[in-house]
Amino acid sequence: MKYALLVGVSDTDPAEPFDATPSLAAMESLLTGLGGWSVTRIEGSEADRSGILAALDRLEAVAEEADAVLFYFFGHGGVVELEDQRPPLGGRPVFYVVAARKRAQWCFTGILDVELSMALARIERRCANVSAIIDSCYSAQIVRGPVRKVPKSPDWVHALAAKQEPARAQALLHPISHPHIPRLCAASSLRYGFGDAVPGGNLGRLTSLVCELVGEVGEVERLTWAALADRVRERAIWRLGCEEQWVSLAGPSHRYLFSTRSSKLRGTVGFVPHADAKGQPLPSSHGGWIRAGLLQGVEMGDRWALVDALVDGRGEAQRLARLRVVALDLNRARLEPEGAGEASVGSSAVLLEAARRDPVACEDPELSARLAQSPWLRPAAEGEESKAVVCVEADGALGLSCAWAAFAGLRVQADAEGRGEALERLEDWARARRLTQLGAYVDEPRARARLSVAPSPRARARPLRGDVRLRAGTWLSARVESLAKAQGLFVSVVVIDGRGRARLLDDAEPDGIELLPGERRLFGVHPGRGRGGFALSWPGGTDPSASLPLYVVVLASRRPIPLRHLIPSRLDLGIPDDRPRRRRAVSRAIRASPRPKTGPEVTRDWSVEVLEFSLDHSGDSSSNV
Repeated sequence: MKYALLVGVSDTDPAEPFDATPSLAAMESLLTGLGGWSVTRIEGSEADRSGILAALDRLEAVAEEADAVLFYFFGHGGVVELEDQRPPLGGRPVFYVVAARKRAQWCFTGILDVELSMALARIERRCANVSAIIDSCYSAQIVRGPVRKVPKSPDWVHALAAKQEPARAQALLHPISHPHIPRLCAASSLRYGFGDAVPGGNLGRLTSLVCELVGEVGEVERLTWAALADRVRERAIWRLGCEEQWVSLAGPSHRYLFSTRSSKLRGTVGFVPHADAKGQPLPSSHGGWIRAGLLQGVEMGDRWALVDALVDGRGEAQRLARLRVVALDLNRARLEPEGAGEASVGSSAVLLEAARRDPVACEDPELSARLAQSPWLRPAAEGEESKAVVCVEADGALGLSCAWAAFAGLRVQADAEGRGEALERLEDWARARRLTQLGAYVDEPRARARLSVAPSPRARARPLRGDVRLRAGTWLSARVESLAKAQGLFVSVVVIDGRGRARLLDDAEPDGIELLPGERRLFGVHPGRGRGGFALSWPGGTDPSASLPLYVVVLASRRPIPLRHLIPSRLDLGIPDDRPRRRRAVSRAIRASPRPKTGPEVTRDWSVEVLEFSLDHSGDSSSNV
């Protein structure tokens, strides 16, 4: 069975009336057309706080193992700081989706981020197939600034705080972000979501584009969340004429819509075609841009392919066009076509062949053949210095070692599964090498990161100072401060563990979390869990007397930082902002982006800081993974 809970919250404030009916109708019509969905609509006075929570509870009660569940919200969202509360509700920005109010004037009421995260996580434990689409939509005149402070919390917040169960939150909430629930949001946490006035009310831009694109392809069982998000984002930007609305996707992006099945296609990046004199998109045969540049590991001569939205029966997407990088900026790359081929606005681009693939000395012919097809690797020539070595051991198994860094080696069987695991690890090392090299490009950091470790998820973290050796079994977090003076910064913190695998320290917004000037943010700790962090584990089978490298890469940019091509997706809920704010003299730029005919908005305000540590064994076998 497939269940959809559609929540629409209208606003009767006479200064800005807002009716969610058309958006709910559009989403219900889409699901009805797809077939097999049991749809529940919550709107009007029923969409108050108690009504939404009760509907989520009912959904949890009926969901069974093989079911699919969609949570859809259209309305306002918000962010507040509850000054009279202790963590996990106090001491941080609290995001929420607005619930229906009993009176027209604004008051703080809604479903808090931790509540929605817990509710979706409970449902996911029952059916393992939960997704969320959150369309928080505002008019272009609304200016949203920093967190709105609430000195005195309403009664419902006090009641919620009294019911907090830390142990249950630890069990349900992923320390970084839920890895199994795709969340498609209309905007990043400090950006606009837009909508259109239509007969009968308001139609969210995210909602209309999702319905439009799904209607075009018609086969959701072959459409991944990543392909949908890339196309929705670019079409939203093209229609708006600037990049103010940045559609955000978190969770397992390679999954098919409303399914637990996954595509083999990973690491896609959005493509932006050139435009004609009237600002209309030109065919991809004229070339275009990808939303990744020098400081996302792209190099001159890299070859990329534009791929179809739909994936075939083998889990792979048809290549529509081949292009080559001919010019680089920090956050974008210009591509020219190689041969014929066409693709539409928002098509996904995937790396075909890096200009400088890492050479691997490999004694296994079958794995060597796979290396020759890898976008990141190639078999090393005779006598060539290699970046990794694959040996055939006495028992026939394959032994992998990294030549450029002392990452933990890997031993696999010489069969199809083992060779697949070996190829994945070798590509991890190649991507990690590109990430560690980024620090050479920028001298002055735009964001300052202070790392901390804790001996357990519930223990107090202590700051790292000086030349520190980390121990497996501890928990890493980072408090990042924006050093920007006038505009917001998107920040991503990447950890490259002792195996050489890159992970985002906070996956809630994979394209970077936006900080206002001077703002500080804790990365690696889920707000609903209180303390915690990123678990540092020791690779099983690795000599306990060894010392492994561990890197932390801090990227900061005035524009979002797509990294899907460098960091495989894994992954709670980034909910957009709410209430009109008093305009500040110092805030992020509003509607300052150029029109998309100039390509993706270029930024030169970017920094990378690469920190290197040593990871030692803890002496406790429980830290081995």
